[in-house]
Amino acid sequence: MLSVEEAKKNIFIFLKKTSIRVKLDLPYFFKNGFWVSLKYAFLALMGLLVSISFTRLSSKELLGQYQFVLSFLSTVSLLALPGLNTSALKSVVQNKDASVIKAVKLSFLASLIGVPVIMGWGVYEIFFQSQIILGWSFIVSSVIFPLFYAPNTWYVYFEGKSLFKESSIRSIIISLASAVFLILGIFLKLNLFGITIIYLLSNTILQGIFYLEVVRKIKNKTDNFLDVKYGIYVSVQKFTYGLYNNIPPIAISFVFGFESVAIYYITYFVIGTISGLLSSLSSIYMPLLFKNIKLNYGRIIIQNIFIGVVFLAGFGIFLKYFFLLIYGEGYSESLILGYALAFLLVLMPVRIFLINYFTTQKKNGLIIFSFVVSNVLAFSIFLLTKNAGFVSSVSFYLYSLQIFTIFPLVISYFSIASRNIDSMRSEIKS
Repeated sequence: MLSVEEAKKNIFIFLKKTSIRVKLDLPYFFKNGFWVSLKYAFLALMGLLVSISFTRLSSKELLGQYQFVLSFLSTVSLLALPGLNTSALKSVVQNKDASVIKAVKLSFLASLIGVPVIMGWGVYEIFFQSQIILGWSFIVSSVIFPLFYAPNTWYVYFEGKSLFKESSIRSIIISLASAVFLILGIFLKLNLFGITIIYLLSNTILQGIFYLEVVRKIKNKTDNFLDVKYGIYVSVQKFTYGLYNNIPPIAISFVFGFESVAIYYITYFVIGTISGLLSSLSSIYMPLLFKNIKLNYGRIIIQNIFIGVVFLAGFGIFLKYFFLLIYGEGYSESLILGYALAFLLVLMPVRIFLINYFTTQKKNGLIIFSFVVSNVLAFSIFLLTKNAGFVSSVSFYLYSLQIFTIFPLVISYFSIASRNIDSMRSEIKS
């Protein structure tokens, strides 16, 4: 009988041999992918418990307004320059650890611009929409906003050094605390103001603790080089990417109301969780992509499509056997929307990989162009089809958003692939 060490050795040899064929560092991926998968499995469980609490213990109106507030804050997060995280990651990969502190300081200062924006929207809700609680939720959120977004760069230190276990454990702690406090708030029948502040404060406090931990680890490091220009480009890219997730619930709230946002959220929760998992698994390769490893271009796209098909099958099983059991008949329209949106999962892994690839190649202009054009076109289609009904209109919106985003990226990706192949052939001939 094989010992544990012998089994590990045989698995490692198998993965190394397979790596040669698929052109991917599979030992690296599977070692770190376990912790990233564990983190997202836990995040998914916590998110599921929170969503069940909302559907069983509160109203659709409350859930819809809560998601509206979070989507609005996420949209304004451009002002916190979230792309500095990616720039700091690049620097940490190059052993310039102090760049994390510099990124947090710049992010905090930049995010102060968002305070009057969020506060102004709160004033608008109070005086022009007569939404007192919603308005005050925005006003108090604006004060927490800089502290909520700036310290979340802490994870860059761990992931830049490929310490995905350490990063994942800390993310799990944040998710657990946030979920427990949220569920408690929902159980106690707190209003929108209460649960919004609970969410923001629980995350802010723990993000701050982990950031201070990183500060202690790198206190003797002095190299704080940070490519701020690159970080700003990535921030704009992340903002336009954020529109992909944040504009739909905001648009739905204006066209169909807050209850429809709740219906959309319950459907998109699982899809969004899968997207987050795939993004994190794909991000494992970011440090390697920064080092410009060679890619098997066509095979990677096929692999991502296959991953999407696997998740599609799993999502279909969830919808058929578990959805109504978990959320109840009151969210049957969410189930219908889930079937309509299921095939988004086939395209999602391709989109995520292409975004990460072009990010590491500093093709931020291409990504921004793709996101801006896709959001404008998809939103136009949403408005044109709104009379077709909620499910049809939202389906047209999200499918067109996905397709219009991927199309220019795929063309550019295989254009690069063909040039690289031609270059290799020329080198062989010479």
